[in-house]
Amino acid sequence: MAHRKTTLKDIAELAGLSVSTVSRALKGDTEIALATRDRVGKAADRLGYQPNVFARGLSTQNTRILALMTQGLHFSAFYRQCLAAFEKSAHERDYYILGCSVAQGHGLREYLPLLRGGMFAGVSFMDYSFGDVQVLDLSREVENAGVPYVVTYDDPSLPEDGYHIVRVDFADQARQAIEHLLKLGHRHIAMVAPWSRPQFLNGYLQAYSNTDLPCHRPELYNIPVGLIPEEGLMDSARKIAEEVLNLSPRPTAVFVPKAIMAGPLQFCLKRAGLRLPDDMAMVTTKDVRDYEYLDPPLTSVSVDIQEFSEASVETLVKTIEGGNETPSRIVTVPSHLIIRESCGSATGRGWHGLERRKHGKEVVL
Repeated sequence: MAHRKTTLKDIAELAGLSVSTVSRALKGDTEIALATRDRVGKAADRLGYQPNVFARGLSTQNTRILALMTQGLHFSAFYRQCLAAFEKSAHERDYYILGCSVAQGHGLREYLPLLRGGMFAGVSFMDYSFGDVQVLDLSREVENAGVPYVVTYDDPSLPEDGYHIVRVDFADQARQAIEHLLKLGHRHIAMVAPWSRPQFLNGYLQAYSNTDLPCHRPELYNIPVGLIPEEGLMDSARKIAEEVLNLSPRPTAVFVPKAIMAGPLQFCLKRAGLRLPDDMAMVTTKDVRDYEYLDPPLTSVSVDIQEFSEASVETLVKTIEGGNETPSRIVTVPSHLIIRESCGSATGRGWHGLERRKHGKEVVL
C-alpha cells in the first residue's frame, strides 16, 4: 500500500495549530512568531512533509520552473551541455529548468497547454530566428500567457528596445576565426555559415579588411546553410565538401559557424583524400568537449557555456522577479578562441576545462 502523503492538516494536528497558521508559517510569514514557525518546522520534519512546489508556485504566481526552448536539443551536444549549465545556474537561484525541443514550431502544440496553464515562470528562447513565422507565433503565445521571456544566443533581427536579450557577437566570432587563419598563412578561406546569421559574413569581411590581403570572391567562398535535420547531416556534408573542393583557387582552410556540420564535413574531406590540417585547416564554433576527441581535435571560437548560461538565467530571473517594470536588458557574452590541432597550430590535445578561457581571448589547449 502506498504511503499517504503528509498534509497541512496533519502538521496542524501535531503542532496544535490551525491549518491557516501552519500554511503561513511554512511560507515564512514574518507575522507568525518565530517560535511558532520553529514549532511548525519541527512538526513538518517529523512527518516528512514535502511541499507541493507547483501548487505553491500557482499561489505565489511564480512556479519557479523555467522553460529552455530550443530547436537543437535533440541532436546537438552544445545544446545538451547548455541545458546542464542552465540547470546548474537555475538551481543556484532556487529555480528549475525544463528543456523543450521546439524546432521551427514543431512540438509547440504539446507545450501550449503548459504555457497557458501557468506552469512556466519564464521562458528562454535559445538560437531562434524571430523572422520565422512559426517562431513568432510561439513568442506571441508566451506573451499572451503573460509569461516573461528572454531571447538567448541572440537574434540580430530583434530591436534592442523592449526585449531582454543575451547576445553572442557572431561578427566577432568570425573575425577572430578568420584573423587566426590568416595569421597562419591561409589566403583563401571558405565559410559554412547559417543563412539566418549574416553577421558571420560581416566578421569574415572585417578580418580581411584589417589586413592588406584581398578577399577573393566572398560570394562564392561563403556557403550558406539552413536548418539541417539529424538524418541529413552526412548528405549535406558531402555536398558542402564537394562545393568547397571545386572552388578555384581551392581553399586551404574552412570556418564552420554551422557547428553541427563541422564533424561530418571533417569526415567527408578526409574521405576525399585530404590530410587535415595539412591540406585543409578548420575552425568552428559552439565549443564542446567532444571536439577534443575528433581527428584532428577541433579549434573553435565560442562563448563559455557556463558563463553564457549564468547570464541567461540571471537575466530571466531578474525579468520574472522585477515584473512588468523591468527595463530591457541586453547582455553580450564574449567569445574566445580555443586553439586545437585542426587549424594547423602546434598544440596539445588535453581538455583543461572552462576556467582557462576566462583569462584571455585566446586559449591553447
